[in-house]
Formats: sequence, structure tokens, C-alpha cells
Amino acid sequence: MCLSDLYMVINVHNTADGTKQGDRIANMAKRLVDGDTLTVNAMAKEFNVDSRTIKRDFKHLDIFGLIRDKSGVRMSNSYHSQLLRIRKEAGLQEFYDLTDINNNGNKKGNVNHELKDIDYVENVPKTGYQKLNKHERSGNNYSKVISAIENKQFIQFEYVKSNGNKASFKDVQPYLIRRFNEAYYLISVHKNKIKPFRLEGMKVLWPYSSFNYCPIKNKQIHDNKTIYFGEKTKAEIKVDGNAIHYFERKIILPNQGNMMKQNDGSYIVECFYAAELEILPVIKWWIPRVQIMSPIKLKRKLENELREYLK
Repeated sequence: MCLSDLYMVINVHNTADGTKQGDRIANMAKRLVDGDTLTVNAMAKEFNVDSRTIKRDFKHLDIFGLIRDKSGVRMSNSYHSQLLRIRKEAGLQEFYDLTDINNNGNKKGNVNHELKDIDYVENVPKTGYQKLNKHERSGNNYSKVISAIENKQFIQFEYVKSNGNKASFKDVQPYLIRRFNEAYYLISVHKNKIKPFRLEGMKVLWPYSSFNYCPIKNKQIHDNKTIYFGEKTKAEIKVDGNAIHYFERKIILPNQGNMMKQNDGSYIVECFYAAELEILPVIKWWIPRVQIMSPIKLKRKLENELREYLK
């Protein structure tokens, strides 16, 4: 029993009678967890639907071991205890967020639940959830990835890179889905290296045999809050003296470090990056207030990109 089980049965979708089936199921799930006994007639009257509709709703909740007798429908003691434990461990508010019910038992605003799994997804906004686009939803890849993470299964898939090139990957060990810069990435281990994959680019995905979970890799993944892993390169960035206060107030460069004032009033700011994409977009944003001093390879790459852009 885990939160993804509850997620699966309360995913909101429109029904033919014009109501949201997920709203009803979420409401009833909350009551069952609170120890209530529900009856078909009472629920049908409350939600203004046919009794057959409520019976179908109850079937969705059978995953929680419902017991039916003359008094109505209630949750079995074993499942009830497990869900109370989950609610305690996860935090009361997270449970109510998942069921789309507030602490008073009232329905909250329309919320997208597609990426609400607090065990395996990081950095989901606390107010509203960014929807998966049609590519990320295709083939139900999100559910497959969540299942593979939970069950520690290898996955293989076809992958479309951001530049349009295609590649195939297998023996990928999924650890976490991370929201970063408004997109969702699978953080995984492949050939003993930590690698990110955009969910949008993953196609024809399927899980298979189990892998040996590595606590060390898991710690490295959680300690690094970006999608950039691997050996870091030191860079020295010259910052205009009139702009340095922005860098003093906030960490702007990746792994920003020492700031050394120069004779002309500018500053050399040290930083460390694991991938060029981690630093180049930041530098471009701050032009002309910043200039790459080292490494020369990074400086030349930026210059070439700017020349190409200005053609």
C-alpha cells in the first residue's frame, strides 16, 4: 500500500453525468479512511447520481479492501491502519492534497493530480501542478516510470533528444522524477553514471527485471538539486561592478563561490558546472554585464554561438 495506489483510483476525469467521478471517489476515500461506513443510497442522494454509479465508484475503491455488509461499505481494519500510517508519515496536508479535499472535508479548487506522488516526484509546485503535455502523457509513460521506480525495475525506451536526434536506451535504473526549469526529468543511473532524461522525450517505454538499488547513488541524486551530474569544471566569470550586488544577494551562477574585486571595479566570480547547458544560458541572460574569463573552451563556444545568431 502506497500513495500511488490512492492516486490511481482518484485521478479526476469527467463522466457522462457531468460530474467528476474523481471528486466523488476522493470524497468517499477520505470518509472511509476516517472510519465512516457508507451506503449506496445515501451517496447516490448526496451526489445526485444513480445508485449504479455509486456501486461502480465503490469498485474503484476495492483496492483498499472494502467490506460490505447490511450496514453499508467500510474499509477493512488492516487497510485502514495502513492508510492512517501513510497519512501520519506523509503529513496530513499531503494526504488531503492527494484526495482533493481540504481539512474540513470540502472540495478544493480544480487541481491536476498527474504529478502528485510525494514519494518519487520532486519540486512539484505547492499551488497548482504543471500539466504533462500530450507527449509526456502518451503511452502512459509516467505511470510506468513511477511503477518502475517503486519496484526498482530496469527500463528501456526510445528517446528523442532536444535537438531532434533519436537514441535507444536499455538497462536504465530509474530513481526519481524531478521538476526542473518547468520540465520533468527522470533522474536515473545508466552505465554507472547518473543521467537525466526528459519525460517528454521518452517513447515506447517498458520495465523489466529488478536492479540492485544503490544508496550511495540515491544520496548523490538527492544532494544535487539540479539535473546536471558528473565531474564539475571551474569557471571564472567577470561581473560588472554595477551588477555585482545581484550576485551578492542571490546565487545566480551554478555552484557560485568566491568573488574577487579587480582594480577596474569589476569582480571575478568563481563557479563550478557539470554541463555547458548549466551555465551558458545564465551567461547569455546577463550579457553584457558578464564575461567568461575561463575556461577558454567555454568562452569560445559562447562566442561561436553568438556569431551564428548574429549572421
